[in-house]
Formats: sequence, structure tokens, C-alpha cells
Amino acid sequence: MMLCGVEAQRWLAQKQELRLVAGQIRALEAEVVGVREELKKADDPKYLEKKARSLGYVFPDEELHAKP
Repeated sequence: MMLCGVEAQRWLAQKQELRLVAGQIRALEAEVVGVREELKKADDPKYLEKKARSLGYVFPDEELHAKP
């Protein structure tokens, strides 16, 4: 009888872990979709300029003015 209880606990623990791992897989799959979308834009000069400017980069002939 005790063995049945131990096996039930083990089964519940595995079921919970499976749900956790399935959630992690869904999150990673969504991240992969996002990375693939960004990769598609990697050859677009306008996208690359926008991305660089968001990181604070400027062209050599431009001046960078800091906000007060």
C-alpha cells in the first residue's frame, strides 16, 4: 500500500515537471520566432540604422547631443 503512495507522488512530481518543461519549450519557441524575424531584417539598411541609433551610434559626420 505504501509503495502505491510513493509511486503516486512520483507520478505527480513528473507531471508537474513536464508542465514546467512544456512551458519553457513554448517560451523558447516564441523566442526563436522573434530571432528569425529579426534575422530576416538583417539585410535591410534602414532597419540596421534604426537599431544602431537605438544603441546610441551616430554617423561620423554627425554630432551627438546629450539631453540635460
